[in-house]
Amino acid sequence: MRMPKVTALVLLLFCFLLGTAAAAIPEKPTTDIYVQDNAKLLRDSTKAHILELGRELDEKTKAQVVVVTVPTLDDRPISEYANELFRSWGIGDKTLNNGVLLLISQDPRKMRIEVGYGLEGALPDGLTGQIRDEQIVPALHKNDYDEGVLKGYDALVEAVQKEYNVSLDTAMGEEFRQARIDAGNAAFWAEWNGFWDDYGIYFKVGFGIFIALIVILFVWIMINPQT
Repeated sequence: MRMPKVTALVLLLFCFLLGTAAAAIPEKPTTDIYVQDNAKLLRDSTKAHILELGRELDEKTKAQVVVVTVPTLDDRPISEYANELFRSWGIGDKTLNNGVLLLISQDPRKMRIEVGYGLEGALPDGLTGQIRDEQIVPALHKNDYDEGVLKGYDALVEAVQKEYNVSLDTAMGEEFRQARIDAGNAAFWAEWNGFWDDYGIYFKVGFGIFIALIVILFVWIMINPQT
């Protein structure tokens, strides 16, 4: 029995729509899986920190904690989107199933933490909910994605670290944030010193002229007192 043309067209359209929906999931990266900022929400320093911390944790435990930002969910529930991304990327060790995904959507602004079976003991729903509500969501409400992602990521890594009883050399939490502040301050003063080296002579000449004018004005007043 031959398939009617209308039915065939409907099936082709359905397959096309399914392919389009699947394409909404970002392709798995070949390197640097630990952070994929598709929505361009994070600073370079934030991504560098996640890469360094994620690599060290992976090397010592085989666990992978991954951050992914996306511009949109394409009208899909974030739970469904996160689950499909988690499975299609194969986050974590295949045998241990010890991956963690922190997914953030820009529009609509939503986030979800997806945890592999192998880490559900270390990151139960209660703890991931606490991390979400106390570390991530308050920062997102201020449109500070960097703060939310950094605090959330560090908290997730800390839980995995304790589960495997390993210590990490990469700075975490307040230690890292203070180091970032110090680096920013150092960069500011280096830039200021460079500016002063280039243009300081003009300020010195201008200041000297200003002082000379003040002295001349003072002498003129002394010589020509008001009557």
